[in-house]
Amino acid sequence: MSVLESERGAEKLVLRRPGAPAPLLVQNAPAHQRPFIHPLAAPDGQGELTEDMPAHHPWQRGLYVGLNEVGGFGFWKQGTGAAGESDGTFHPQPLVGPAVDGAWVVWQVRSQWRAPGGAPLGGDPDLAPVRRGRPL
Repeated sequence: MSVLESERGAEKLVLRRPGAPAPLLVQNAPAHQRPFIHPLAAPDGQGELTEDMPAHHPWQRGLYVGLNEVGGFGFWKQGTGAAGESDGTFHPQPLVGPAVDGAWVVWQVRSQWRAPGGAPLGGDPDLAPVRRGRPL
C-alpha cells in the first residue's frame, strides 16, 4: 500500500499523504523559469520549510538550484537582481514521473540552460534513479 498520493501536470507535481488536504511538497517546473520545490512541509505536517520569493531575496524559489559561472554565465538571480545583471535562463521540459512505491517516490525534472541571449548551454545530466540497487 502506498503512503503517498501524487497528482502531475506538465509543470507541477503534488505529493501528499492519502486524504490530507495540504501537500507534503509541490515540484514546480514552470515554462521558461527555474524549477523549484515549494511548499515543502515539515515531516510532522506542521508548517512549511520553504518560502517562495521572499521580499529580502526575490530570486529564492523554495528549494532550487542556483549556480554561478556555468558556461561563463550566472544562474542565480535569473533577472531579479541589480540593474545590469544578466543571468542565464532555465527552460524545463514536462515533468517525468512520479514512480511511487510505498513511501518512496522518484520523479525527474529536466531543463535546458540558456545563455542570456538564448543560446543553449546544454541540458541536465542524464539521471538513472535507483532504489535498493535496482532502477525505478
